[in-house]
Amino acid sequence: MKTKYQIFDSIVDRPLHKVTRAEARRHFQHFIESIPFRIEALQSLVADVGIKLDFSEESIDMLDEWFPTVVSAQKKEDGTTVPSDETFSICNDLGMYLGEMLRCSSPNMKWHFVTDDKRNIAYQRPVILICPKNPKYHNFEIDFDDGLCRYAYRLVRGKPIEPRFIRGIFDNIKEWL
Repeated sequence: MKTKYQIFDSIVDRPLHKVTRAEARRHFQHFIESIPFRIEALQSLVADVGIKLDFSEESIDMLDEWFPTVVSAQKKEDGTTVPSDETFSICNDLGMYLGEMLRCSSPNMKWHFVTDDKRNIAYQRPVILICPKNPKYHNFEIDFDDGLCRYAYRLVRGKPIEPRFIRGIFDNIKEWL
């Protein structure tokens, strides 16, 4: 039986870089509080195809294969094709799972609310902040949700599937640490 998937309620009605700091902070708090429930919703969705979200390397590979199969499109009023609301929600939930996978794997990683520079693409967004042990590298942010949404845009516009997209992100992060 196919699971009914509940779309994430982000509690804001426009992009985070366009809301007030107070609205963005409330969104961040809501995002953090929602992580266990959203990962549970994602687990229910992927269980239908035999994927177990157990923070394993194998789960990354299985999600890499699964994600392009669930990306769906919708037409905007101006006729442009964009990912569906459900796809955006799946990107969010998958980003939470991947972020938690990283955060739980190292004390050098944590969820972070970006407020330092309005020109930062992650401005007012929840990201994973990585503080590498190696002093030759600076702190950096990973915004899985943004990366997955950009990939979803490519897919709905007919661009080819990128094999090992998610795995590639994880492998690059490991190199930096």
